[in-house]
Parts: sequence; structure tokens; C-alpha cells
Amino acid sequence: MSLTKLFTSTIFFLLCLNAAPLTAEVIQIDSDFDGKLDQWHHKSKDRKITKIEYDKNGDGKVDQVDRYDGNAKPIKVELDRDFDGTLDQIQYYDKNFNLTHIEKDSRNSGLIDWREFYSGSNVIIRLETDESKNGKLDVFQFFSEDGQLQKVYYDTSGDGNIDRWETFEKNERLKSAAFDTNADSKADQWQFFKNSNQLEKIEYDTSFNGKIDRWEYYDSSGDLALVEIDRNHDGNLDIINKFDNKFTESKPSRAIDNFNIDQVNNWIKAWESKNFKLYLSFYSNNFKGTKESRQSWEEFKEYTLKKYLTIDIEVKSIQMARSGNNIKVSFIQFFKSDKYSDIGNKVLYWENRETGWKIVKEVWSPL
Repeated sequence: MSLTKLFTSTIFFLLCLNAAPLTAEVIQIDSDFDGKLDQWHHKSKDRKITKIEYDKNGDGKVDQVDRYDGNAKPIKVELDRDFDGTLDQIQYYDKNFNLTHIEKDSRNSGLIDWREFYSGSNVIIRLETDESKNGKLDVFQFFSEDGQLQKVYYDTSGDGNIDRWETFEKNERLKSAAFDTNADSKADQWQFFKNSNQLEKIEYDTSFNGKIDRWEYYDSSGDLALVEIDRNHDGNLDIINKFDNKFTESKPSRAIDNFNIDQVNNWIKAWESKNFKLYLSFYSNNFKGTKESRQSWEEFKEYTLKKYLTIDIEVKSIQMARSGNNIKVSFIQFFKSDKYSDIGNKVLYWENRETGWKIVKEVWSPL
């Protein structure tokens, strides 16, 4: 064999060796020299760290995983906070190893129910939580750089859409709250507060066309003082109602024949407690309101009772009078819930049946 042929064969053999692919590897380490492996360094084919697994408490289970994705520092760290063998917290970092956000399974349910988002100065600026425990984040809190709460968004219906918005002033005092009452993802009621708990004004978009058409103003005692309404939605006020809250109302007669005003009070309590069966018991069996049938009315009332988390009813200017065989009870009704509120004139017609006094007719008109 000539030297030229031998040289060529040698070069070809060396090239083949250099072209042989490298394989990924795992380096196992006993970092505290206790005879137990507690770190596993995973390297890619090009010798870069892809992840490091740790057994921090020496129980033989991985309780921290640092993921590098080709970076010099981790971009994600997964933790098993309670050492139960399940990773329940994930921390995310940018390329410079600045913390951007954290996800947690705070209830050990297997679902992420807590997210924290951080600013460049390592301050929490947003917090998202699952308060209804249904696997969906439904409360979103936003903070300033100095840690002050600025606004909170809610998904109270659990459909994945925001339907309540709150804003806060300095010292985290509630400034305003907006509500989506018809589930179109747009606010149609706005409440404004002073010192967090003193309601000053409510604005409504009753036609859901994006324009405010009703305004309610409250005095320092929380009583309604003024109502302004734009009935035809032309931008001009059509009705202005002023309420004089300086004088004490004269108390109505508590009873006519054997009908007692407590009937009305108990009806209100049933409504506020959202006790559907008890609430229905105050109405005659053939009562159907404005619906086509008794069944459709019952379905509607059951839906409205379940829709609201809280219901508060206040009545003023109660008057009772006989109307044929019925007792007519009229009053101004103030309805307030966690999603909606209104004010109107309510008239209840009660009739004495075999099972007691029942509501046979109900009329409501807005103020």
C-alpha cells in the first residue's frame, strides 16, 4: 500500500470519528456527601444544561426542577412546597433571571389557583386567584409599584368573562364598582363611593346600548335623594324625582281586619334569604306575574334568586288599604344585590285564601 493511500484512509477515518453524534447525558451528584444522590444535571448533545433536578429534603423524591432551555440561568423553577411528591409551584424568569410570575396550586387540588405577576423591581403588580374553587381564575387584583391596591376585576358567574370592576383610591379605599348585569361582558351599572362604604351615586345603562340613562344620588345618610332619568335615550333628562329625607314618615296602620303588616315583612325576609320554596308560599297558586304560565314564572324567580349572591330589600312609605276583597299594600321598594340595584313603586294585592293571605297581583314601576 502506498503512503498516499494510507494517508487518505487515515483522514477519512478521523473525519468519521469527528462526525459521530454526541449524546445527551445525566450527571448524578451527592452534593452533601451523605451517600445519597440529590442532584441530577441533564445536559443536551451540545453539552448545555437543560434542567437540574433536586432532592432538597433527602427523601428520594425530586422536589425542585430548574429548567434552562439553553440559557445560562433557569427560566423556570418547579417546586414541591409540601414534599408530597407533586410539584405545586412554578416560578418563571426572564433571560436575566428576573422573576416574572409565579403559579401555585395553593389548595393541593391539582389545579393552578394562584398567579402572581412581578414588576422589574420584583414587586407584585397583579394577583389572580380562583376564589370559587372551580378551576378557573375569577378574581384579578392590580397593584401599584408601592404595593397599593388599584383595581380588582371579578368573574362572579364563572363563565370566564369579567362582570364586575372595582377601582380604589389612596389607602385602598373603594372608589367605584361597575357591574355587567346582562352577561354581555360590558358594564351597565356604575356605583360611586366616598370613604369606601358611603354610596354617593349610581349610574345605569338600562337599555344596554352603551349610554347612561338613569342616575341616582344618595345623601350622607345613605338615603336616596335624587333620581334623574332619560326615558327616550336622547341625552336629555325627562324625569327628575327629588326625595325629602328630613322628615320622619308617619307609620301606617299595622293591620286591616286580620291582615297584618308582618305579612309583608316576612315576604321580604324570604326574598332576602333566597329561600325559593318559602318565597313561593306567599303567592297564590295561580299567580304568574307577567309570564305566560305559573311554571315559567317560577323558573324565572328561581333563576333570579340563584343569580345573586346577596339580596337586600328596603321599603319606605308603606300604605295599606282595602280594595274590594283584597288588601292593597303599596310602598317604595329599594332592591340591591351584588350585581344589580333598582328603585320603584311596588303594589301587592293580598287575598285571604284557605291557606292564609296570598299575593294575587303584583305591580312594579321604576322611579
